[in-house]
Amino acid sequence: MAEAYPWRRVLFGCMLVFACWGIGLYREYPAEVDEYVRRVQDWTYAKAWAHLGEFSAARIAPVRAPLWAQVQGPRVLELGIGHGESLRLLNAPQAGIRIHVALEPNPYMHQQLVQNARRAGFAVRFNEVSEKLAERQLIVVNDTLAGGVPGVVAAAAPYNSVVTSLSLCSVDDVDGTLRTIFDLLSPGGRFIFVERAGRIKQAWAQRVVGPLLGNCQLDRGIAQAIRGMRWRSVDVSTGGLPGYVQVNRDGYNNRRAIGVNGALPIPPVYVDHGDTLHLTVNNHLDEPTTIHSHGIFHNGSAYMDGASMITQCGIPPGESFTYHIYAEQTGTYWLHAHHKAQQADGLRAPFIIRDTKCPYEYDEEVLISLEDWYPTESGTKMAEVTAPGSTGPPPPTFPYGLINGYNGNNSMPIRFVPGKRYRIRVLSMSTTEWWKFSIPGHKLEVIEADGIMSEPHIVDGLDLAPAQRYSAIVTALDTDEFNYIYNCTLYADFVPWTPGMNPRVYTGLVEYNAHAPTKQYAFSDDRQLAWATDIGMHALDSYPMPPADRHIDLTSRLYITDDLRNLRTLDTLPYIEPQVPTLFTAMTTGSLAMDPRVYGPQAQAFVIPHMQNVEITIKNIEGLPHAMHLHHHAFYIAERGPVDPAEIEIAPGTNFTPADLPRTTRRRSTGVPMRRDTITVPAFEYVKLRIRGDLPSTAFLHCHTLSHNVAGLAATLVIAPDVLQRTQRIPEDLIHMCLRQGIRVEGNAVGNHGLDFTGLPPVPILGPTAADN
Repeated sequence: MAEAYPWRRVLFGCMLVFACWGIGLYREYPAEVDEYVRRVQDWTYAKAWAHLGEFSAARIAPVRAPLWAQVQGPRVLELGIGHGESLRLLNAPQAGIRIHVALEPNPYMHQQLVQNARRAGFAVRFNEVSEKLAERQLIVVNDTLAGGVPGVVAAAAPYNSVVTSLSLCSVDDVDGTLRTIFDLLSPGGRFIFVERAGRIKQAWAQRVVGPLLGNCQLDRGIAQAIRGMRWRSVDVSTGGLPGYVQVNRDGYNNRRAIGVNGALPIPPVYVDHGDTLHLTVNNHLDEPTTIHSHGIFHNGSAYMDGASMITQCGIPPGESFTYHIYAEQTGTYWLHAHHKAQQADGLRAPFIIRDTKCPYEYDEEVLISLEDWYPTESGTKMAEVTAPGSTGPPPPTFPYGLINGYNGNNSMPIRFVPGKRYRIRVLSMSTTEWWKFSIPGHKLEVIEADGIMSEPHIVDGLDLAPAQRYSAIVTALDTDEFNYIYNCTLYADFVPWTPGMNPRVYTGLVEYNAHAPTKQYAFSDDRQLAWATDIGMHALDSYPMPPADRHIDLTSRLYITDDLRNLRTLDTLPYIEPQVPTLFTAMTTGSLAMDPRVYGPQAQAFVIPHMQNVEITIKNIEGLPHAMHLHHHAFYIAERGPVDPAEIEIAPGTNFTPADLPRTTRRRSTGVPMRRDTITVPAFEYVKLRIRGDLPSTAFLHCHTLSHNVAGLAATLVIAPDVLQRTQRIPEDLIHMCLRQGIRVEGNAVGNHGLDFTGLPPVPILGPTAADN
């Protein structure tokens, strides 16, 4: 009878031979084998600690981020810094940090620590402080406070801030360590800490869990020990993270904002082409919220678009919902709230889908996110816009500018190496004002607009409306003799120019050499520079623009209602959210879904049959520019030009007179037109856009200037609702989320059958346009 498992004998024989070979090798070359084993051991430990450190840092980052934002310099002491993941949470320039002493006794952490420190802009030194160096220093000390204060730690004292993560539960003498920390702090200094709050009373459980947590003693009352010290004030908190945070983002104003995991700004989200992003939103606000993935098509999953009362009901307070976003596109996008004007309160973040086969070659990427930031909350600001009793738009207020989430005056340097090519992604997450970006002395080779790759378009700078994005390749100069500056200008040409307020000019350093002087350029008139123009760009993929089967004409106007509210229209009436999400109406009304009336008079709905090619003309006859965005689509830009002067309406309070009428000429696209999802419609101009009805959806078309959107400057394109009904199904959790809020999930815009709109709020009575007053 054959042996059932002959492979066991073979395996045993191989192991025996290998063992004998190893013993013989060790006897002949003991020193070399010991060195090899040591290297393997070091590599294994380093990798193990790296993974453990990344896992731990990711778990505590939501708690640590808002605390580390309170760290103040110029001198900081950090106990148990690990791999240095915490350094990216510091805003070192704004905090004034010059010397950051980091105690880390585990040598396997040091290599990654050095890399993270340099990425964060620190010069790294070991066990010594140089008071003469101008750059920020990270001093790595391979020691602890257990045996007394190391000499280099004492030499750099006193400290303005002492920070520690998951360290106090592991020290032998908590009280002694706290007294040492207290003595190292300067008067008025801060001790900021994060610790595990779990409690384990059973000794056997502590013996099992403790070693897995770095010998952390979970039965310690660390909070009680801290409160026992003679601090001026103590704030120890445990439990869930708040949805609202108190921030001072512009350097002048403290205000309530919306954070994610208790932190603001929200870090960028990076995925690769082909990935699926599972984004779980836990709503800790006091009102509903949604998250829109701006620029994503959601082909086959229109219900994941995140537009409140268009594709879903809001996520109610205390509840959660998970978005599944399929990265079938590549490029520069962003995530933001799409309920009321919540994104103006900070609920927004860059969303980058990397292309593993990018058609352009470059060495590194740089991300520059631009925001405008108002000192008042969005609810207050939007109420000023639409409140009854007004005779015109409210007086202008001027926001501050944020670069990569922080005060634009403290922007981080961009580091260039001579001869390298850098892809600079610039995106505007503004609510109202426009941004300009340039690097004097360097040309920008634009290769992407709103996620669509383009043929190279060489310019001096980028002009971005709210929600627009560009990628440009910048080739570094061949020498590091000089450093340069980059300009970010926040402006609004529709209100009076006010020195120091409109525009606000922010600059940052393009650093070739830390010791080189900065080359200064004379002020350039923007009109003399070449700016990126989407009508002059061409898509790289060479998809031809289809001929138009149908034309839709839209005109933006500002009206004053009978109760003196300032409302805007894109068609005949101001847009108002329906009482049933538009997508739900399209999915539940059968053949009636092809009738635009079923979506209610104020949805401003246009039904587009499947595969119909539509040309949309948007005319802006007033003195305010608009940033028009279409969900689910990237439209072709067919034509731009001036409107008929006889149609122009100039509202009071705008920065225009008849003498400012446009002198532009009509421009038609040539070759393969550029596509994008957000387009500027300047004052007194029109654009012609073209789409194909090949993405069944309820696509919201609206101005991304939030005050205009809230005032009703929007319409809805209901695309192939009959195909929607056959090919898609609304998830049950979205349906039940509506029902729990008393929102109907079927029927017309009010939840009734047919065209019965009983219960619909009265349509506002539009008086004269603002220009008539």
